[in-house]
Amino acid sequence: MSEHTTPTAQWLALLEAAKTARTALQEHVSFSSDDHEEHALEQLDLAIQALETSQDVALGYVEHGIWTPLRWHPIETAPRDGTRVILASYVKPSKEAAKNGATAYWHVCDGCHFGSKGSNLWTGILGQPTFWMPRPQLPINESVK
Repeated sequence: MSEHTTPTAQWLALLEAAKTARTALQEHVSFSSDDHEEHALEQLDLAIQALETSQDVALGYVEHGIWTPLRWHPIETAPRDGTRVILASYVKPSKEAAKNGATAYWHVCDGCHFGSKGSNLWTGILGQPTFWMPRPQLPINESVK
């Protein structure tokens, strides 16, 4: 793989290769009854399962030369320097609203930041945020230049 290949692309290529190898081996095993091949199938299944459970680390982007996985982080670790991030807060309805059928929900704000002109609050979010994640790089659209 190229040194410029992202971890996401590497992860996807590994997952696809493991699934392709498993399919090819399965076709071969169906014509024989070799215990070693059955063991190899089991090992491939474990490898595929491990790859699929590592998805949260593989999916992400590079920011300032550092790989940043796309996952939620506790709000206490969020940047407080004006960096725009994605925030999430769990909003519970008032007792009156709940009586009328309102339910709790996650409110997500993209592009929020901490503090505005000296303020000590998060901007653009309902309630107190409890989680944050970095904003991924937006796609480059050559036709918009």
